[in-house]
Amino acid sequence: MSVRSINHGVYGWWFDGRLPAVPRAGCRKRAGKDLLYIGIASPSSQPARSRSPMARRIWRNHLQGTVRTSTLRLSIAALLRTELHLEFFRDGQDRVRMSRQHEVQLSTWLHEHAAISVMQHDDPWSVEKALIEDGPPLPLNLSMSIHSFRKALSELRRSLGRKPTLPG
Repeated sequence: MSVRSINHGVYGWWFDGRLPAVPRAGCRKRAGKDLLYIGIASPSSQPARSRSPMARRIWRNHLQGTVRTSTLRLSIAALLRTELHLEFFRDGQDRVRMSRQHEVQLSTWLHEHAAISVMQHDDPWSVEKALIEDGPPLPLNLSMSIHSFRKALSELRRSLGRKPTLPG
């Protein structure tokens, strides 16, 4: 089933071993990749466009979006900061940003090292909640997660684009 034919539901992000520091014990594995994150595309009340809501969400927010609009991109960028030499700054509303060049670099990395699975479902919120709370470990999910990696990833994301402060 093509992502273009799925209007709403749940999607999973699978990553190869090139994503550093992420604990993978107990994660689902398929074709050399680990399921590390799930997200949802909500049902849309708007008329159908050229892309389904699911395809738009995956493409616009995650594959070609920005760290400001995608929690997944922000987490991946934080983890790849050193490897890809990514630089971050804060905008006037204190939100993390990267230059367009670094966003493109991150998109390229995602295309090369990630895979996506999708599932149509009329109530994606309940599936997401059940998977995060009772399913396999999903170390990149922060919302509703009790995974031990949550705190470290949250702190890493919070530190992005902040100037180091000197003690005392």
